[in-house]
Amino acid sequence: MAVPAIAFGLSGCITRPETLPDDVPLPAGSGFIVLELNSNVNDGQLSIIDYTGKMGNAEVIGENMAGPRLALKVREPYKFWVLALPAGNYSWSRYSVGTRFAVIRQVTRFRVNAGEMNYVGSLDLRVAGNTFSMSAKDREAAVSRLLAERYPKLSGRFPVVKRLTEFAP
Repeated sequence: MAVPAIAFGLSGCITRPETLPDDVPLPAGSGFIVLELNSNVNDGQLSIIDYTGKMGNAEVIGENMAGPRLALKVREPYKFWVLALPAGNYSWSRYSVGTRFAVIRQVTRFRVNAGEMNYVGSLDLRVAGNTFSMSAKDREAAVSRLLAERYPKLSGRFPVVKRLTEFAP
């Protein structure tokens, strides 16, 4: 599963959340997303928007005007994330590096169910010159071990469910 290489453009400022602590309360109607992120750049941002079934000009303009639902700040080559989102369907929308960004035109849908730890995959993000690529792997066993080690309270309270990112043309 992969997003084809695409060219970078200009970008604006967006939110930069950090991974949550192990004792964080889960807001009503929300679930956790669990993912690994590997990248060959240390100053990127990966954005999430509400899933609409496509990634066309309307979605790009909407994100430009309102901002993403959430943006993950990629500060190191590897990051293990646990974040809360309201239950619903979401899509990875863009990857920004400095003043450049790549809109992810391919549909990359994932689901968050309330009261669950939703494992959405191990994402690999690559930037080479003016191109970007994204792929996902299923590393459920390794991620389950990481959750037990780093998030014993949360993983003991909430079921971990595999809901891998779906890639569609």
